[in-house]
Amino acid sequence: MDYTIADRLAELRRTHGYSQESLAAELGLTRQAVSRWERGESLPDTENLIALANLYGVTLDELVRPEAADQGATPAEEGVANVEALVAGEDVPEGPPAADEASPEAQTEPGVEKTASVASDSEPAPAKPEPSVAPESRASSAPPMPEAMPAEASSFGLSSYQGGPAQPTEPPAKPHDGCLTKVLLGLLIAAVALALLVVGGCVLFTSQPASGPVEEHAAEVATEERAAGAATQEHAESSTNEVFVDVGQVESLDIDWAAGPVNVVVMDDVDEDGLGVIVTEEYLDEESARVPMRVDVEHGELSVSYAEAGTFGLHIDKGKALTVRLPQSLATSLRSVECDLASGSLEMGGLVCQTLGLELASGTMDVTDVVADKLDVDVASGKAKVAGTFAQLVEMDVASGELRVTSDVVPGDTDIDVASGNAVLELPAGSSFKAAVDKDSGTFQMDFEATRQGDVYTVGKGGNVVRVDIASGSVRIRER
Repeated sequence: MDYTIADRLAELRRTHGYSQESLAAELGLTRQAVSRWERGESLPDTENLIALANLYGVTLDELVRPEAADQGATPAEEGVANVEALVAGEDVPEGPPAADEASPEAQTEPGVEKTASVASDSEPAPAKPEPSVAPESRASSAPPMPEAMPAEASSFGLSSYQGGPAQPTEPPAKPHDGCLTKVLLGLLIAAVALALLVVGGCVLFTSQPASGPVEEHAAEVATEERAAGAATQEHAESSTNEVFVDVGQVESLDIDWAAGPVNVVVMDDVDEDGLGVIVTEEYLDEESARVPMRVDVEHGELSVSYAEAGTFGLHIDKGKALTVRLPQSLATSLRSVECDLASGSLEMGGLVCQTLGLELASGTMDVTDVVADKLDVDVASGKAKVAGTFAQLVEMDVASGELRVTSDVVPGDTDIDVASGNAVLELPAGSSFKAAVDKDSGTFQMDFEATRQGDVYTVGKGGNVVRVDIASGSVRIRER
């Protein structure tokens, strides 16, 4: 797409006081679609070009060509408009009549300007001279016509008709007037042909409705975009995209997802075509199909990302559903599992790993039956539930939202940090530990029977330490 068209679209939007968001809302589109127009990456289709022209009060030509708004149409451009109107089935001013049907015209000498007139029965008035050029072709530029217009008004001299008192007829035309008319007609046809070549258009008279140069260019751009995005369109048509990774390459799993449900499933080992991890994404809207996921394996880490770098977060209306199927032999021997969810939901269970890291920006997490030496959960906003066996370390960080961690054993070391929100730690009955609480504002609740000295709560024989830091919000330690 020509940059000047993109610049013109942006200029008109700003001139009429629209932001990209408000213009997109007006047209029923996404902001990204408007942005792609103004970056020159795509062109509005015919329907949107017409909508933009109506919204800004300009013609299609003025919409895509800045210079068209500052100068009148040339005869060649008017000829193009006539041809486009004919193709569309619209009425246009009639061309010059045959020599034997021409309205009275006079030309005293070669090179002297021709005067066109319309006969009338009313009082004659001085004739208005006009240059010997092609008449205006756009019906919208002609003056309003009276209901009872003289028959001669449809002749080549129509542009001189101004309404009101009719102009007097001229003396009979000389014999060479018919030749002059034919010359002018030939010049008009040549001008139309030249204009079509200049704008690169080609009007085809077929049984199908034709379109003008602007619409044809829009169709060409749309065809190019479809061809360029053929690969992603295949994903959209099938609604899914699946990747198989050989199990021998994988030691860790890292998921980074923008929006949509994520499900990590443990399946029985099947070694028919080679044991492997199956990663499948399902597109939930048309836009998400344009940004297929990225699956990489490096240094034993299987990385699954919502999209390629630089497109993260651009197409997340409904998002995409992700399913990761792990053979049981791999799911129970992972080095680490990391899952970062921007929005949506996570369901995961049956994993055994050394380290489990979970980050939730907004949405929900439900993790069950997990065994990990170290657990690190960070909740910015949303709700997360994590249950399993965590022997060495549990770190719970809540900015705003809700987090509940249930452990079958008392971790060797536990840190709970709440800025605002709620955190719950569930431990088995009969546990022994100490809880050291540092609270600025908020509440702390201990459901175990404990002895208290200042801000230290001792349960059973003490032993392992649970550190609690509350800025604002609540923390509760209770029996499972």
